[in-house]
Amino acid sequence: MRILVIGAGAIGGYYGGRLQLAGHEVYFSARGSHLESLQKKGLNVESIHGDFHLKIKAEKYFERIPNLNLILVCVKMGDLKGALPAIKAQAGGETLIISMQNGVESEEILKETVPESQLIGGIAFIGAGRDAGTGHIRHTAAGFITIGEMDGNKTGRIETIRQAFEEAKVDCKVTSRIKEAKWKKLVWNVGFNGLAAITGKPAHQLLEHEPTRKIVRHLMEEVAAVTERKGIAIEKSFLENQIKLTEKMGEVIPSMLQDVRTERETEINWINGKIVREGQKLGIPVPYNEFVQALVTLIDRNRRTRLT
Repeated sequence: MRILVIGAGAIGGYYGGRLQLAGHEVYFSARGSHLESLQKKGLNVESIHGDFHLKIKAEKYFERIPNLNLILVCVKMGDLKGALPAIKAQAGGETLIISMQNGVESEEILKETVPESQLIGGIAFIGAGRDAGTGHIRHTAAGFITIGEMDGNKTGRIETIRQAFEEAKVDCKVTSRIKEAKWKKLVWNVGFNGLAAITGKPAHQLLEHEPTRKIVRHLMEEVAAVTERKGIAIEKSFLENQIKLTEKMGEVIPSMLQDVRTERETEINWINGKIVREGQKLGIPVPYNEFVQALVTLIDRNRRTRLT
């Protein structure tokens, strides 16, 4: 397959690197000092599943890649609108697009540029980060994905993609309920991301301290209250399983904590902010998510003020 990774950070670099190792022709889109490092030094991945180094094709923008089979969209949600022209320029009529981004709104944004028939729903569950300004990625936990057709059908193209990932040593599950699965992934992000950004602590440390462990649970419960009104049932046992799974994973540094440490804009408005908006729309109180969104948006504002 010919594959373009738009956003070759920790997630895009890891999954794209695995696909290249498996023999696929992969192109990596990045920017700034990270792009310069990828071009000069290649892609270095330190992984719990085995380290690897690759010489890769990396550019900010590529000329039209002929016969492109797949685009993996791995930019931050705040950067997605800006990536739409590049996606439109590369997406031929047979090119499939998978968003590996946080939140539940990426496909709606992508539909502004490409037909929904070309979109495959995707979820990445991975603990990974990259050193600022370098091509060095550290993969510390999990590393599996879930994909599915937006209409829930089982298709040959989904099986082809699943096999490609499995051959690349990436555990890939297929679901007929990808929209529900994306909301369930949001449960984890809502519980851990914003709180980690505020406290400066990775996920497992939030659980080791009983008061913050309770806050994690309350944040997740507010997601379940919102989704129930939307017709998606998330059982209490699922919330507890997310907490237990996280305890077993070792060190997971949520992406928003990584953003705060490297002075990048967070995705707070796409994660906890999504629950706040839905709660307001549906008349459901979500005070824990309102609190977390308020504090992280203040962190973002202070960073922007300091940098300007």
